Amino acid sequence: MSAASPKGERLAACRRGNAPDASPPPVARCRHYSPTGPREARRSSEAGARRTPCWFIPGKKSLGHLGAGAVERYEVITQIKAQPACPYSTVELCSAREVSRSGLYAHGQKADGPRRQQDASLTEQIDVLFLQSRRTYGCRRICQGLRRQAVACGTNRVRRLMRQRGLQAHQKRRFRPRTAREPP
Repeated sequence: MSAASPKGERLAACRRGNAPDASPPPVARCRHYSPTGPREARRSSEAGARRTPCWFIPGKKSLGHLGAGAVERYEVITQIKAQPACPYSTVELCSAREVSRSGLYAHGQKADGPRRQQDASLTEQIDVLFLQSRRTYGCRRICQGLRRQAVACGTNRVRRLMRQRGLQAHQKRRFRPRTAREPP
């Protein structure tokens, strides 16, 4: 048998759940990394604390499932960092997703593209039409109203924007008297 390399020993120890204290395990290569180890995580979850799932920082195999481009990876990192008590640093997340930290920060600073700018102006017009209709128009009728104003848009786009804003049409019910007349 040949002697194992120190890096291989650390990786094997990390997979077993007893990583050495001298240096942290390699985050990008180990799929089952937990900062406290699996046994402590199990104990803390039984005690009522929040357990950190091991899929937060997956290995290279699952990178294709989260989107092929860097933009999708930046979005995933941003969502993970937005969670309360995120145990991972930006450096760890960027190395796990194989993107640069400077690219992540540049992605957060860049302006919206033309499609998003059009969506923002279209959303304002949808809000106005929706309130003018006393919250009764759905996506089809709002789309017709936008076409009357010479705004080109599709029904599915209006539906998506209304869903994002939480706008849902409430149709009026017919009037039905709630009191009963006494018979003569």
